[in-house]
Amino acid sequence: RPAGTITKALVKIDGVKAVSQPSASYGGSMAEQAEHFFTRVSERLRHKNRSWSIWDYEHLVLEKFPAIYKIKCISHATQDCMYEPGNVLCVALPATVNIAEKDLLQPRISKGTLTEAEEYIGSFMTTFARVKFINPVYEPIIVKCSVKINTGFDESFYRDQLNTDIQQFIAPWILNKNISPSFSGKIYASSIINFIEERPYINYLTNFEAFKIENNKTISWNEFATGSGEDVILTSHSSHQIDTQAIC
Repeated sequence: RPAGTITKALVKIDGVKAVSQPSASYGGSMAEQAEHFFTRVSERLRHKNRSWSIWDYEHLVLEKFPAIYKIKCISHATQDCMYEPGNVLCVALPATVNIAEKDLLQPRISKGTLTEAEEYIGSFMTTFARVKFINPVYEPIIVKCSVKINTGFDESFYRDQLNTDIQQFIAPWILNKNISPSFSGKIYASSIINFIEERPYINYLTNFEAFKIENNKTISWNEFATGSGEDVILTSHSSHQIDTQAIC
């Protein structure tokens, strides 16, 4: 449950004056609902408690580990090579509702959970296959631009506001926790430019550039950017290069 929603004990405890919940709860589960029961039984009838296909890997793990929100299983792949027969690479995403604000740009699952998932799925798979669970590879997008803030608006404040708005545009899951990062993401420069120009505090925009950090290297791109691999998610950099002294 989200932070701050638990305010008292279910059964009163003598000597306890107050209950606080500073962070989101995790690891618990509610009683199974009818809809979930039918889904679980249908999935069980399909995979028969065996992981033969990519679909089986994904649904067996998602049923067991509520902390994992989405999985992308890549057949015949490892972290270093996308063609390794006999291997399955599972890229796991957490439910962002349980992620701290400072980690939302690059949400990750704990190493312990990934190891548990590997051990769990190992009991359902053939001995001739090998599986590895990892967090996604994040490639941050950096925007560099010059803008003119509307007259009467505080330049320092709205420079920071524009930085935040660009973050939320490129990585919308930091604003809406019902949205999950996507592995098939593509970001167009034209859409970012249009977004900036539509901000009510922006007069005009000049000198737009965009970069992507890939393998610790900063790469310039013009029309659009995509991930460099199947395990990559595009996200926003925490700090964009914004100049508020644009001259038209």
